[in-house]
Amino acid sequence: MKYSKNEINKAGNILKEREKCSNSEIIWAEDILTYLRIIHIPVLNTFQATLRTRMKRNKYKGFVAQRLKRVSSIVFKLQRESSMQLSRMQDIAGIRVVLDNQRDLEFFKKEMENSKMKHELLRAKNYIEEPKKSGYRGIHLIYKYHNEKTPESHGLSIEVQIRTKLQHAWATAVETMGTFLGKSLKSSDGPQRILDFFKITSSAFAYIEDKPRHPDYKNLDSSQTFNRVIKEYTSLKISERLRALTVAVDYIKTKTYGGKYYLIIMDFDEKKVRVIKYDKDQIEEANKKYTEIEREIQEGKPYQAVLVSIDSIDQLKKAYPNYFLDTREFIKYIDSIEKKIMA
Repeated sequence: MKYSKNEINKAGNILKEREKCSNSEIIWAEDILTYLRIIHIPVLNTFQATLRTRMKRNKYKGFVAQRLKRVSSIVFKLQRESSMQLSRMQDIAGIRVVLDNQRDLEFFKKEMENSKMKHELLRAKNYIEEPKKSGYRGIHLIYKYHNEKTPESHGLSIEVQIRTKLQHAWATAVETMGTFLGKSLKSSDGPQRILDFFKITSSAFAYIEDKPRHPDYKNLDSSQTFNRVIKEYTSLKISERLRALTVAVDYIKTKTYGGKYYLIIMDFDEKKVRVIKYDKDQIEEANKKYTEIEREIQEGKPYQAVLVSIDSIDQLKKAYPNYFLDTREFIKYIDSIEKKIMA
C-alpha cells in the first residue's frame, strides 16, 4: 500500500479536525482519502459482478448499486465514534441490494452467508430482527476482500447492505428529510417529533412485512400503530414538506459508451442536481472530480455529492432517490396505510 496505517489514521484525524490544520495538511489528507477510495474500486467491482450474477441467475426482482462513502459521512463517523480510525473503517466501499420483498431478502441473505466465496464474511448485522434506534431496518454484511493479484486492495473491507423496497423507501425518506432539515436523522440527530414519526413509521412498515417492531412501540397493535402514523404524518405536514422538495436534473454526458460511474452533485441554492457520467476507464478522473467537489463543500459551497456505479440513469434514481429529493415511493406506502385505516 502506498501509505502506512499511521499515515492513513493521521489523515483521518486531520479531516476530523480540519479547522486546526494548515491548508497543506488538509490537501495531503484529502489526497490520501482519494487514494483510499480508488483502491476500493476493484473490491466494489468484484462484489457488484457477483451480486448481479446471483440476482440474474435466481431471477430476483430488484437492483444492485455501489457507492464510495462521502467525506462528510466519513468525518461524521470518525467524530461520532471516538475509537474509530480511518484505516479500520469498513464501509468506505458499499454495495446496496434492494429486493422486491422480505421473502426474497431472506433467501438472498442465506445464499450470501452460505456461499463459498474466497472473500471472508467478517460480520453480519441484522437490523430487521433488531431495528436501529432510528428505526432503520436492513441487513449489513461485512466482507474482507481476498485477491493477491490486486495487492493494494487485498485485505480491504466492504459492506453489503440488503433491503426490501419498503425498507429502502423508509431509509431514503429519512435521508431526504434530513437533507431538508440539515440534520442526520438516520443518526438520531434532529427534532424529536420528526425522529419519533420515522420510528413509528418503521414500526408500521415492520407490521406490513410481519417483522419485529421498533422497541419503543412494540406494545402497540397494528391498528394503533397505523393510526398514530397517519396522525403524526398529518400533524407534522410530512407530505407537504416532502412534496416541496423538488429539483431540476441536469445530465452531463462525457465521452462514454453507456456509462459506468455517475457523480451526483446536488446544489441546494439553485435547486438543481447535476449528474456527470463516466466510462469504466475514467474512474480516477471521476474520483479526482469527486474530491474537488467535496473540497468546495468544505469551503462552504451548498452542495452534496456522491460517486456511484449502476446500470442506468433510471436505476440510479431508484437506488439513490434521496439525491434527487424523490420520496414518491415513501408517500405511496403512507397512502396505502391511510387506505387500510379508512377501509
